[in-house]
Amino acid sequence: MVLNSDLKILTANQSFYDTFKVTPEETIGNFIYDLGNRQWDIPKLRVLVEEILPHNTVINGYEVEHDFQGIGRKIILLNARQIFRENIGSRIILLAMEDITERKFAAKEIERLNVNLASRAAELEMQNVVLQETYHELKAETAARHRTMDELREKEQLLIQQSRMAAMGEMLGNIAHQWRQPLNVLGVKVQELGLSFEYGELSKELLDANIAMAMEILQHLSQTITVFQDFTAPDKEKSLFRVEQVIDKTVQIIDESLKKDGITLHVSSTGDPQINGYPNEYSQVLMSLILNAKDAFQEQRTANPRITVRSWSENDRSVLTITDNGGGIKAKIMDKIFDPYFTTKDLGKGTGVGLFMSKTIIEKNMGGHITVRNIKGGSEFRIEV
Repeated sequence: MVLNSDLKILTANQSFYDTFKVTPEETIGNFIYDLGNRQWDIPKLRVLVEEILPHNTVINGYEVEHDFQGIGRKIILLNARQIFRENIGSRIILLAMEDITERKFAAKEIERLNVNLASRAAELEMQNVVLQETYHELKAETAARHRTMDELREKEQLLIQQSRMAAMGEMLGNIAHQWRQPLNVLGVKVQELGLSFEYGELSKELLDANIAMAMEILQHLSQTITVFQDFTAPDKEKSLFRVEQVIDKTVQIIDESLKKDGITLHVSSTGDPQINGYPNEYSQVLMSLILNAKDAFQEQRTANPRITVRSWSENDRSVLTITDNGGGIKAKIMDKIFDPYFTTKDLGKGTGVGLFMSKTIIEKNMGGHITVRNIKGGSEFRIEV
């Protein structure tokens, strides 16, 4: 837009007409303040052209915000330049007007978004602080749980060791029963050789027969020691084992002790069940259950005591049952017999860890299940792995 010194509009471009919705007829030759029903009567514009511009040749970046009639609120960027015509003693003002309304609104929106973004960033930072605190709390709690688990494992190992020592005490008694008869036979055979030699009746056949018998007895005693060593050796890793084989080894240890007390032990196995677990611990459980039945016979003074051990495969799992005719378990203690340190024996005669450790070994260490129920005349323990 070009103005003369009297602020009459000399010329304007089409963008001006389109922006401010005026026609050339309404614009050219009119005073700027009378344009469009005095819509240009803007205080800031007056200050620009009447007070600031006369003292400056160029004005850049002068913003005017105003509600214009018919077109609404606009933000206009004004740049002005004075051109003096000395030959005629007059001046012309070049006034560049740019509608920056959308740009300003966009800038304000960006500023608003930046404020929101900064606020959101602050919230996220606060959340991050909270998460960090929560993480450290969870880390401390996890460490505390690990310490608790370590303590529980230590206590569990002590219980296992206590149970194993109690079982070893029983086994020493069983080994004594296993060895006593063979040692008596060995003593008789040695005495027979001495007497035969003394009376001149020692023959090559008798010597060979007694030597063969003595070697057989010694091999049996050596095998007993091997079984005892296998039982006491801890299982470090799981291995695949045949249930029937573990039953046979366990029976070798306690069979003579049962016979001494007049207890009949019947064993049967079908389907060749196998388990991926800890064979020595499984043997410890089996021995503990059999010895519990033996104790029950003594407490109840059972006539014709019997123990039956059966094993078979069922739904891809190994099942083993130990049944007895020792009178069963009282209903009021049925739910407590697997609790740690619970025992029905007299003070000093039981540790109360046998059944608890049996449950721990089968269910926790081997992922199986052990249950008990009363049957006619006795009780039945069932192990599934």
